[in-house]
Amino acid sequence: IKASQGTNWVEFKILVDSEEALVRIGVFNFPVWRAHADNKALEVFVPDEEKWGRMHVRLPRGVHNVRFNLKNTPIRTFSNFISLSTWSIFGFVLLRKKGENEVRH
Repeated sequence: IKASQGTNWVEFKILVDSEEALVRIGVFNFPVWRAHADNKALEVFVPDEEKWGRMHVRLPRGVHNVRFNLKNTPIRTFSNFISLSTWSIFGFVLLRKKGENEVRH
């Protein structure tokens, strides 16, 4: 397995050498996660015996490129906007303070 991960995606290449593989993803399930293997949608589920809520998928025999994406929800989009606005204001205030300090010296 060769894997990489970001804040809202997981991607890996996997060789399944048995008839079928149950693959556990080290990410907690949330209803807006979407999974694809070789550009085909996969069912994401959490088995009853999974006590931490991590996602699972089933993959058939073969080599697969698998990608999980967390889709934006309205609240996530709003939260991202608030975060971006806050960091922008913070940066503006810092630059303004720096400019005021340079003028005084």
